[in-house]
Amino acid sequence: MVTIGDNVVIGARALVTKDIPANSVAVGVPAKVIKKLSDYKDSSISKGDLTKRVSLKEKMEFYIKKYNSQ
Repeated sequence: MVTIGDNVVIGARALVTKDIPANSVAVGVPAKVIKKLSDYKDSSISKGDLTKRVSLKEKMEFYIKKYNSQ
């Protein structure tokens, strides 16, 4: 029997064949732990655009400016 710990993120289409420890991120076939959940959270936040609680007009202006400058 395989056990998946608490607070685990399993990637889409991953095939879990062995135990995955708590607070980790696992991906692949077979699934392997690639990082701690806290590291995943930190990297995700740093890569994201913080537009929550911003009006639709401001979001549109932000993304137009961001992607028209590339």
